[in-house]
Amino acid sequence: MRTKLAIDTSVWIESLCPSFAFYEKARALVDAVDKGHVFALVTPLTATEVFYISYRVYQELGLSGRDALKKSGELFDYMLSHPYILVHTDTSVMREAALVKIKYGIALSDSYLLALSRTQKALPVFCKVEKEMKEVLKSLRQEFNVGFLSKDWDELSKLIQR
Repeated sequence: MRTKLAIDTSVWIESLCPSFAFYEKARALVDAVDKGHVFALVTPLTATEVFYISYRVYQELGLSGRDALKKSGELFDYMLSHPYILVHTDTSVMREAALVKIKYGIALSDSYLLALSRTQKALPVFCKVEKEMKEVLKSLRQEFNVGFLSKDWDELSKLIQR
């Protein structure tokens, strides 16, 4: 059975550039999606963030605005058309995201990803513990079994190699 992961924007972005701190781990996860070992779930907000943030990253790496936009658009299209990536939302995810946001006060995009992971029974994966998550990390781990490339790579790497 294929592992289902709800993958945060940070992981997709880290997989773009070898000089990024978690590139190797993020790249291994994205490669596992490409090979069909992992089924990735993302929210429309995640896909939108990946488009926008990758555009900025590509510009910082020296690409012209037009080339950065082209590469970002290709990444966005890849996410939308990939057989092992589902950009998913429905009213239950929206409602759940609002409840997560109310309960934990974390970023709305993170709330959406956690809601998606719960409704679709997937493991949520982030690059690292984000600032607003620090205070509620123990609760997030208990409630969502959230994983981080920065802290949980040994366990995550086993999941993506199945």
